[in-house]
Amino acid sequence: MKGNFHLLFYLRKQKVYKGGPRAIYMRITVDGKRAEISIGRDCEPGKWNSSAGRAIGTKEDVRTHNSYLDSLQSKMRMAHQALLDTGLQVTAASLQGQFTGKSQKSRYLTGLFAEHNSRIKELIGNGFEAIH
Repeated sequence: MKGNFHLLFYLRKQKVYKGGPRAIYMRITVDGKRAEISIGRDCEPGKWNSSAGRAIGTKEDVRTHNSYLDSLQSKMRMAHQALLDTGLQVTAASLQGQFTGKSQKSRYLTGLFAEHNSRIKELIGNGFEAIH
């Protein structure tokens, strides 16, 4: 199981862009397949180093901005390691789901009732009685 991934931060221009700051996106690439996540921050295009994927400057706001990107990169590595530890297949979508916390499938109410009923059926005869 190959588990390598590549992470890229880039500026994305919206369809109705007229100037000003652009939104920063994080692109996850695994085996040529990619997934993208908006990080909820923006940056001026003139203050962005696209090859490094970081903002340019030494002021405090730029430093905090870049440290936020570093923390996101670290969290993505932890999500990748969690996927490897559980033995799940590492894909761009699964890595995105693990990172955003949406990796677990939602449980429907009927599924919960069926699980509950099967557990109760196993208990019948071990101190429990069936009520008719």
